[in-house]
Amino acid sequence: MPWFHHTNVARYLDFNNDQVTDIVSFSKGKWTIDTKEENLGKAGDIAVPADYNGDGKVEKAVFSPSEGKFYIEGGREVILGEPDDLPVCGDYDGDGFADVAVYRPSTLTWYFDGLDSIKFGAKNAIPVPADYDGDGKIDIGIYRTDNSMWQTVLGNIPLQLVHFDGDIPVPGDYNGDGKAEMALFRPSTGEWVIDKMENTLHFGKKGDIPVPGNYLKDGKTYPAVYREGTIHIHNKGIIKTKIEKLEEVVNLPYHIRKLIFGS
Repeated sequence: MPWFHHTNVARYLDFNNDQVTDIVSFSKGKWTIDTKEENLGKAGDIAVPADYNGDGKVEKAVFSPSEGKFYIEGGREVILGEPDDLPVCGDYDGDGFADVAVYRPSTLTWYFDGLDSIKFGAKNAIPVPADYDGDGKIDIGIYRTDNSMWQTVLGNIPLQLVHFDGDIPVPGDYNGDGKAEMALFRPSTGEWVIDKMENTLHFGKKGDIPVPGNYLKDGKTYPAVYREGTIHIHNKGIIKTKIEKLEEVVNLPYHIRKLIFGS
């Protein structure tokens, strides 16, 4: 699921329309949203929550790779995808509804429900779709894990940094200007490198998982990390969670999480 694709770019995982990111985990069909437990899906499914009905609230949804089908809260089902596809749902046409979508690494192609497919990708790249130009539409983008190059349908975007193996892309609207900035979290040093920010931000340590989000009602994305059952938000405190395993964290989208865990 692309990051930050609702009313403003910084909105993400807001299930109750309170303008704040919720803490979400998923395991074998069991969802925990903040402290509330719900069910949708089964073992092997991938959580792909998004605002599919345009009401300003995120709905639970899962992608079943074995079936090539999406199951969306409310009973909607969409046939799309193959076992090795990466789900990248979001509002690509700006109509206010998240589109069901997958990226297929084997063919470097993006497939959508109701929209034309687009071939855009590269070997050793992962999808990083986000609204990079602030027009209310998700822009197709990739991050090259072999050289830290960002590429989008808007053109190559230079982020001046030295490449480190293991860097994790975390695009988001960190300055509140309505556009997603390219950003990286470097687990080896606990550094955040954010485009348009003069200095590198030191926040986190080895073993932390980045979970940036709009944790305040100010329209900005805040650097945050998951560590041993807690979410640490930069300069904003700590949130205790019910998340027991790193692999269950939905606040880091699946296509990024796969880069870390491989599944």
